[in-house]
Amino acid sequence: ERLFRRQVEWLARRGYRGISLRRLLDRNLSPAEKPVVITFDDGFDGVRRVGLPILREHSFFATIFVVAGRLGGVDDWNDERPGERLLDADGVRALAAAGFEIGSHGLNHRNLIGLDDESLALETAGSRRVLEEVAGTPVESFCYPYGGFDDRAVEAVRDAGYRAATVIRSGICDPSGDLYRMRRIPVRGTDPFLDFALAITRGRSKF
Repeated sequence: ERLFRRQVEWLARRGYRGISLRRLLDRNLSPAEKPVVITFDDGFDGVRRVGLPILREHSFFATIFVVAGRLGGVDDWNDERPGERLLDADGVRALAAAGFEIGSHGLNHRNLIGLDDESLALETAGSRRVLEEVAGTPVESFCYPYGGFDDRAVEAVRDAGYRAATVIRSGICDPSGDLYRMRRIPVRGTDPFLDFALAITRGRSKF
């Protein structure tokens, strides 16, 4: 919590404005803004409990990529944070009501590469239907579980009606480029603060 607050305050002091991916796609930004798209993978409940109050202090918004079929469960796929509680339906609705974008991280957090057609449709289109019903808002962004994607997975995401999808590959995204392979800058709680500052300004954390 302390490190995340420091990161958000650092952005705010330098004139950055935390926005959702949807707002970037809408191109609804004034020339004076320095937008930084903030995303959270996996849909941890900590985003609601800890992240939301801190972001609200600075009028920042974000996109939360939720695993639609695991609402109210725990993370059983991540070695970094095993057993962490995930958002339930009420938590998803609370974030949506606060102006945060709800995106999909699949139905069951399965790597899309190599899935059969039915499973691929469930992970992409199926997860979107579930989340739109829960959140009561359009779900327009997708995040590939495990960062796994190929041309077939990208096509499935596009066919499911998403406007964009994010990958794990590090770099500053170009909204005029491929919207279904949007790069991001990974930020982890174990990273030194200097790495975070360098990543924001250079698109990478190391020299």
